[in-house]
Amino acid sequence: LGIPGRDQHVVRVRLARMTGDASANWRVENTTISASTITFGAIELRARSLASLVPVARELIQDASNAEQVIENSMSAAMALAWDSAALRGNGASEQPTGIRFTNTVTLSTSTGGSTGFGALNRLVRDVFVANYPGTPADLGLIWAPRTAFTYANLIDSQGQPLRQPETLAQVAKYQSNQIP
Repeated sequence: LGIPGRDQHVVRVRLARMTGDASANWRVENTTISASTITFGAIELRARSLASLVPVARELIQDASNAEQVIENSMSAAMALAWDSAALRGNGASEQPTGIRFTNTVTLSTSTGGSTGFGALNRLVRDVFVANYPGTPADLGLIWAPRTAFTYANLIDSQGQPLRQPETLAQVAKYQSNQIP
């Protein structure tokens, strides 16, 4: 689903979000249908700006044919890291957006120590479906540190063979970020 892109001509935009689902009730034929209530909350979007400014000597630009590309690549990388960090772990202070880590409607899970199997991750996927998630595993995403991805990639069985992920977990998109501790 996600939030569609918007041309924001105002500083703040409020969107509706459901905080409680409708209900359905069995009834006898020709009797009144019980009304259901859906509860709503709001999501507030506020315009933010991320910038990078690098003063450069005119001589450098004139003398080095690749200077502009090198500087643009550096600025792009810096901005990508800042955006990644804010989207994942932004605390909403100052002009930084509130990221996933500090969004109160997002369930976070952390693990400590080494893993010997995929059971804990599979239980997380199960918990999403137990909460009446209407989509498929392929619509879900897991964000983890590269070291965690490699820990799971290196799991082996008792015969030294790579350990295979359960099918449901294998369908979940996995994203790596150095912004995850």
